[in-house]
Amino acid sequence: MNLIDYLNTAQKSLFRFEYLQDFSAADEKSFTRWRKTKQIDTAALQPWWDFLERKHADGVVTSRVRRVAIPLSEYTRFELEGHRETAKHGDDIRIIKNDQFKTLAIPLVDFWLIDDAAVIRMVYGERGTLLGIEKEDAKNEHLEAKRKLIANSISISSFASA
Repeated sequence: MNLIDYLNTAQKSLFRFEYLQDFSAADEKSFTRWRKTKQIDTAALQPWWDFLERKHADGVVTSRVRRVAIPLSEYTRFELEGHRETAKHGDDIRIIKNDQFKTLAIPLVDFWLIDDAAVIRMVYGERGTLLGIEKEDAKNEHLEAKRKLIANSISISSFASA
């Protein structure tokens, strides 16, 4: 199964933790366009927004926490603009600053948590090139990480980008 196949299995909740700071290899076209126009490529995001809206119609709650390093890189500013648009489609997107994240002692990196039961670990290469995914059963450490990340982050609408 690929990532979207796994995400489609969610019946209650989807939680995403974004640890990596640079996914520009995957977003190269949209990032280049944004650098020139400072406008988000909504056509590129529309399939994801459609997915979120279908899941929400089925009663699935979606949320994510994005770790950010201060000062923000140009790529992170780009991604946060896209996340602000995505939040308008019902995704509860939260931000945790790197210094706050370090105090939590969470030994996990990028992952999806599906229905608090399955974990999809994201394996990345240089500049956020997705190398693969690894599925495993959720453990207490994943549930505790989710709890800590949500409790110690702020809504993207409250985050003032620097």
